[in-house]
Amino acid sequence: MSELNNIRFPKTVFDFKKGCYEVCEGEVGVLFHHIPKTAGSTFRAILENLFSTEEVCRAEIPQELEQLTKSEVEMYKLFAGHFSYEVNEQLLSENIWITFLRNPIDRVISYYHNLIIPERMPNTWVERFKDREDWQAFLELIRVMSLKEFILSDNDKAKKITANRQIQAFLPDEIRLKESDWTLYNQTYVDLAKENLKERFAFIGIQEYFELSLDLFSMTFALNPIQVAPFTTNLNTHKKQGEAYEIEPEIRALIAEKNTMDAALYDYAKKLFFERLHQINQVVVTHNQIELTNQKDIPYAIPSKTLTFNVDKAYLAHGFYPFSNRGKVLLKKYHIYNLVDKMNLLYRWCRDSPAIIEFLFNFEREKSYYILIEVARCIDDSTINTVSLRLDEKEIQHNVKWIWWRRRYQLKAKVEENTLNSDKKLHRLEILSHMKNEHKLPGARKLSVAIGEIKVVRI
Repeated sequence: MSELNNIRFPKTVFDFKKGCYEVCEGEVGVLFHHIPKTAGSTFRAILENLFSTEEVCRAEIPQELEQLTKSEVEMYKLFAGHFSYEVNEQLLSENIWITFLRNPIDRVISYYHNLIIPERMPNTWVERFKDREDWQAFLELIRVMSLKEFILSDNDKAKKITANRQIQAFLPDEIRLKESDWTLYNQTYVDLAKENLKERFAFIGIQEYFELSLDLFSMTFALNPIQVAPFTTNLNTHKKQGEAYEIEPEIRALIAEKNTMDAALYDYAKKLFFERLHQINQVVVTHNQIELTNQKDIPYAIPSKTLTFNVDKAYLAHGFYPFSNRGKVLLKKYHIYNLVDKMNLLYRWCRDSPAIIEFLFNFEREKSYYILIEVARCIDDSTINTVSLRLDEKEIQHNVKWIWWRRRYQLKAKVEENTLNSDKKLHRLEILSHMKNEHKLPGARKLSVAIGEIKVVRI
C-alpha cells in the first residue's frame, strides 16, 4: 500500500470554501490533471506511492482513457495524464482533482527541449508514439528546428503547444476544439479558466514553488510532510535540473506574446496558491494550539502577559526585505550572530506595503495591552509619520516616540478587548507606510521603515 500514509488515501481533504477539513465519502479517487512540462514526473511518482500498483491507471492520454470500461474506471483510484478538461468531466468527475501550473515561457522552452532531445522522452511515450505517423512526422520536423523556428512554426501541433497551452487545459471542448488561433487574448476564456481552476481543483501546485507546493498538498490531505529527495534521485540527466534556460530576450518576448492568457492564468494561480497556503496554515496552527491548550497537563503554550520577538521569530512574516546571506556570514564569522539575534538587534526593511507579521498570543478578555514596535531605521525621518497599523484587519492608533538612548523610534499602540477578536490565538499585524527608494541609482530597493524588536505587553 502507501509508504507516505498509513491509511487509505485520500481519507480527508481540506475544503477551502468552508475553511475546514471534510472526510471523504467512500473510496474516492484522485485525478492529476497533468499539463505537459509542469513537474509531472516527480509529482506523479509521489502520488503513485500513495496507492497500490493495481489502483494506478496507466492511461495517460484521452484516447486511452476512453477505451476503458466503466468497471475498469471504477477499479482505479489514481488517474494521472494529459487529459482534456471535457474528458475529465465526462469520465472522472467524481474524483478529487489536482493540478500543477508553471511559468508559461519556461514551460514552452522545456517542451521544445523535450521534443528535440530523444533521450528526454520517457520510454512509455516513445512506445506510445512509435505507431503514430502524425507524431513521427511532427518530431522529424521539429528536431531540425531552432527554438525560434519552433515558436514561429505554422505547424498545427506546434501552434497548439506554443500558444496558451495551459488555458486550453481548463476549457471545455466546445471552446477548445473550435478556436483556430490561440495566440489572441480572450478575456472570456481567461475568466472561465480561472473559475474552473478555483472551483474544480482541491489542490493547485506551482512548479516554481515545488517543495512549498508539497507542503500545501500534505496539509490539504492531512498527510505527514513529504520529503522530495527520494523521488528526484533518478531524474533524467539530460534535463537542466534547477537551472534557468539561457534564452535570448527576443525569443522570450516572442513566447510571452503568444502566451498572454497563460500569463494571466499563471499569475492568478500563484495568487490562489498563496491564499490557500495562508488559509490552511491559520486553521492548522490554531487547531494545534487549541489542542495543546486543552490538555490540562501541559502548561499554557501561548503567553498572555508579555511577548518579545523580531521579524524572524514571528510565526509568519512577508513583505520584508530578506536579511542578506552576506550579513549572516559576517556576523557568524565573528561569532556574534547568536548574540545579536538574542538581543533582538536584527531588523528587516518593510519592502512591500503592507508588511505583515503573524504571531501567536493570548489576548485575555477584559485586559489591555500595548504593542511596541521598534523602528530601527528610516529612509528619512519623515517616513515615520506615514506609518499606519492594522491588527486583525482593524486599524489601531499609535503614538511615535523617539528613544534617544537607543537612537531608534518606537511605535506604541494600545489594544483593548473591543479592538480585536479575543478568541483568536493567531494574530495578523500589518505595517503600512509610504514607500521610498533606497537611492536614485538603478536597482534601488523600495523601502520604508526597518522593524527591529516587537513587544506585546499587558498593561
